[in-house]
Amino acid sequence: MRARKVFAVVLVLALSAVALNHSLVSQEAPAKGPIESFVAEMKAIPGFFNAYLKKDGTLYLEVTQEHFGKDFLVVVQMARGIGESFLLTGYPLDSDLLQFRFRNDKIELLTRNPYFRAAAGTPLEKMVQLGFRDSVRRSFPIVARDDAAGRFLIDATGLFVSDWPNLADYLPAIFRTGFRLDPSRSTISSVKGFPRNVEIEADLTFAALAPLTDVPERVFAILPDEKTLPIALHYSVLALPEEPMKPRLADDRVGYFVTTYKDYERQTEPTNTVRVINRWRLEKKDPYAPLSEPIKPIIFYLENTIPKEFRPYIKEGVEAWNKAFEAAGFKNAIIALDQPNDPTWDPGDARYSTIRWMPSVSSVFAIGPSDVDPRSGEILNADILFTADWVRSLTNEYVRMVDGPMAFLEEEMKALEVAQALNPNDVSKLCAYEAGMAPHLALLNMTLAADGLAGPNGPIPLEYIGAALRETTMHEVGHALGLRHNFKASFATPFEKLHDVDYTKEYGITASVMDYNPPNIAADREHQGEYYNSTVGPYDIWAIQWGYKPVGNETLQPHPDLQAIAQQHGEREHLYGTDEDAWNYPYALDPAITQWDLSDDPIAYYTDLQKLVERLWPGLEDRVIAEDAEYWPLRSAVNVLLYQQMRGYMTAVKALGGMEVTRAHKGDVLTPLKVLSAERQREALRFVLGAFSPEIPKRFPKHLLDKMPRERWWDWASSWSVGQRFHFPIHDSITAMRASVLTAAFWPERLLRIRDNAYRSDEANPYTLAEHFMSFTDAIWADVLSKRAPTDSFQRAIQSVYIDQLIAIATDESPNRVSDAVAMAYAELARIDKAIGDLLVEGVKDPLAKAHLLEVQHRIRGVVDAE
Repeated sequence: MRARKVFAVVLVLALSAVALNHSLVSQEAPAKGPIESFVAEMKAIPGFFNAYLKKDGTLYLEVTQEHFGKDFLVVVQMARGIGESFLLTGYPLDSDLLQFRFRNDKIELLTRNPYFRAAAGTPLEKMVQLGFRDSVRRSFPIVARDDAAGRFLIDATGLFVSDWPNLADYLPAIFRTGFRLDPSRSTISSVKGFPRNVEIEADLTFAALAPLTDVPERVFAILPDEKTLPIALHYSVLALPEEPMKPRLADDRVGYFVTTYKDYERQTEPTNTVRVINRWRLEKKDPYAPLSEPIKPIIFYLENTIPKEFRPYIKEGVEAWNKAFEAAGFKNAIIALDQPNDPTWDPGDARYSTIRWMPSVSSVFAIGPSDVDPRSGEILNADILFTADWVRSLTNEYVRMVDGPMAFLEEEMKALEVAQALNPNDVSKLCAYEAGMAPHLALLNMTLAADGLAGPNGPIPLEYIGAALRETTMHEVGHALGLRHNFKASFATPFEKLHDVDYTKEYGITASVMDYNPPNIAADREHQGEYYNSTVGPYDIWAIQWGYKPVGNETLQPHPDLQAIAQQHGEREHLYGTDEDAWNYPYALDPAITQWDLSDDPIAYYTDLQKLVERLWPGLEDRVIAEDAEYWPLRSAVNVLLYQQMRGYMTAVKALGGMEVTRAHKGDVLTPLKVLSAERQREALRFVLGAFSPEIPKRFPKHLLDKMPRERWWDWASSWSVGQRFHFPIHDSITAMRASVLTAAFWPERLLRIRDNAYRSDEANPYTLAEHFMSFTDAIWADVLSKRAPTDSFQRAIQSVYIDQLIAIATDESPNRVSDAVAMAYAELARIDKAIGDLLVEGVKDPLAKAHLLEVQHRIRGVVDAE
């Protein structure tokens, strides 16, 4: 009874308003003509809402007395985009909980507020109704009616021929100018009706408010008329389940997307915030069997736009999750089928979950969005979208890192900002797996070429493309099942097991496909294992078991059976860390919660990766550039290798002042925070300081610099434009990568943690700020401290950057400055100044080295003397 009562709470439905609607409906009003007469010349589309479409595109909806006071969902996605900046076919845009009501002889459409709830018919319900109102999205005059039958006709054209997802707020981020919808050039293009949903498409034209400037050249090819932006929106108007699914209370130790609300019935509990996980409604055919097929399995349809040769791998990626569902007691819980051979079948129909292939000019990604019943967290459907250029990224044709690794990372972050602008209220669901994968796929391509399995013009063997598609599908299906990223999963696999095929086929290369996993490439080519996960991992199985296992007497209180599963989170293969743990620079504490790393020993992994890069330098030109081909792809290939060579340093630097982070609860074996041992920090420090070794530039085959131009086409499909360097700036490139490591090592927040961690540590010799500063000085200024002139131009460049860093810390007057760090910055500036002075007294013959030392000395003394 308790469970039924709690479930009756769900959303605060204005039942009294429904009763009022009934009385209003019965009042006499001026007749506006029988509905049948009014729609006689229109196309009738029966469905959840009966629809009537005029030849001029005017759309009428029939709202009945049964619709009043009853919630439904409208999901908006891109029906046809422009192949640019996430304006892509199938991309999710909005989802709203709505309700019709009758008031003042009009029909109002309310946008419901599902975030504040109380039990129906209680005083608290009245309080919630007074305190948290629904919004009136639109008020419709009644154009025809049948009062006796409780049927009313409204003109809904303006509702759907509109900027429902507020694209006008987003478009300036892409086009640097504003746009507004032009209704005169927009229309309803398609309406389909079904018993529990109506599918509506609208062709829209947005007009530019000013000429387009400062946009990529490709934009002018994408838009036939740069003054107008043509897109189409798809609206799914969905009936919600008659009986809401029984919700499952979230547990932060297991990574699920959640639906959150305030329940004002929880007057005496520690919090009235309720979080329930998003999951599919899976119910056993035989509830007493330990393993049973579900009454209704999860079905994904593969759209016929997917190339036939890739479909088997995508199906395998979908159905690989059955291994996890079996641990939850379900057999054949998830199925992949080809799109039906039916011309009326529509992938946009919200009754179907689909996997789609879509065109894109400048984006490489796949996503797995889903539509959720906000009352219960039930996932109603999901669509997984691949951009067609995803496969091309395997060939390195797409990865145009012409401006260097740092520029590539900046572009990646800009793309995420654009995606965030498009979905500002759904940041936790952003996924950059495929975009970030591009340089790693390029590295695999170069490795396969070195092995003789691929070449500049030869195709990548299907088995490698298929393996990548299978893992990517597993990742996106995981999102569609409700799972968040787990960037700590790679930490579960012992380094020595990475290429043990028997081990990885059973447990995976990482403990979860929800990590961002790079291809697993061995530097020792004689001992190469699996490149990609071929199975879901132990974390995935455990998380699905916790989220989908049927349990008896489940209420919105912690269930002992589920708590027992969640308490296993401290086991190595169940450790969990997600987006906010990994991306929240400079507050990301745990080096184990990192993207694009592998194994429990990331330093060993990155050392192995650097060995691989060293082996790929010789012969790179012949593996990348075919005879009589342009040279510009070599520039991208070089940047990919530089990126791979340097990225380990950015991961290792997180260990300095780092902590182990978990979501432990009281009574668990682990604690939420634990300072990393001084030994681990020093091991990371030794690795990080390798970024400043004079040997780094020497390893670069500088003869390639004569063969690394930019692309020489000047059109919308090229990467070149006026004002860009044509040659490759090797000093700037290496210095920028080194500077990024240096900046991360000296973030104020990191310095604060190093100071605090030294205090918290029980070790006799903790890692301290003094050791931190002095170690970087010793590495970067090693030549001068040893009374050797800085004749290496690369070292002089990073020395200058380091002085800038120390001066910034020494002169920091913000209230949050770390006083010990300020003192150490002064001390190191003084130490460097003395070493420079001693060296200048002895004499420096190299004019550039001497000028460098004098300039640095001048800057240092300007700071010290000023104080």
